[in-house]
Amino acid sequence: MTRPNAFTLIELLVVISIIALLIGILLPVLGAARESARQAQCLSNLRQMGIGTTNYSIEWTDHLMPHASVHPRLQESGAPITTPTDPGAQTSWCVVRIFNPSFSVDRIFGESMIGRYLSSPEDVGGCPSFAPPAQLVEQLRAFDWAIPEIDYAYNGRMMGVTRGGTGMNWFPFRLDELKDPSKTILIADAGDLNNQLGENLVSFNGEFEMQPPAPDTLPERAGNGPTSGEPNVHGRHGNTTANTVWADGHASNEKVRFEEHPDAIYLELKLGDLYEGDVATNDWWDGGLVP
Repeated sequence: MTRPNAFTLIELLVVISIIALLIGILLPVLGAARESARQAQCLSNLRQMGIGTTNYSIEWTDHLMPHASVHPRLQESGAPITTPTDPGAQTSWCVVRIFNPSFSVDRIFGESMIGRYLSSPEDVGGCPSFAPPAQLVEQLRAFDWAIPEIDYAYNGRMMGVTRGGTGMNWFPFRLDELKDPSKTILIADAGDLNNQLGENLVSFNGEFEMQPPAPDTLPERAGNGPTSGEPNVHGRHGNTTANTVWADGHASNEKVRFEEHPDAIYLELKLGDLYEGDVATNDWWDGGLVP
């Protein structure tokens, strides 16, 4: 008797089991490969921002970008001191906020301090490993607010001083004044804890400002005095690391530390700090001044 040219039920089950096993093995590998590609794209974005910062400094007598100012020509010695109540546009390192009569705010990355020195700002502002929560995006659209185009934050707090007694006038250091540019954080992956929607989420960093891990003992810096604030370095790559570009232009992937913030929500959302060693320190943050 001739055997039918077909698989038996047992043979089919064996083949299906093998295919399922291979899929189970390959899916994590493919997922890791995709995340590796996203991390590489993020590093490329930060390198371009480092180049943009250098180009900015070349045009502005070697000065770094101020974190924020309501006067776009703050670096000039004769620039007027302004206050948060002045009308017009507030210029940040990465966005321009245009206050219109209806009190809605337009946030434009391409016209910001760094955006004007990037060839394609719309391509480098967003980290491919992070997307703002859909609920928050809907909320912003409901108020006619533009969606921020950047998923990073700037270490302006520790690389400048205030002018005129207001944090709206951040007078930056020059690149050649930094103590050690290769060990001074410039821009890194960042986010904020947001629970306005009834649940804890990571949203884009509202002020686009990095928070140093240790208390700021240098109140003359451009920040808000002696405080470290909430952690906002986002360990979005593998849930444990963040990409950063340093003041000398090189970019790297660094371990995010959660030890200084025991609140479980920060660990859950992967919001932490960047520092070297076992004790929280601002060594990587404080640009200082060359002695």
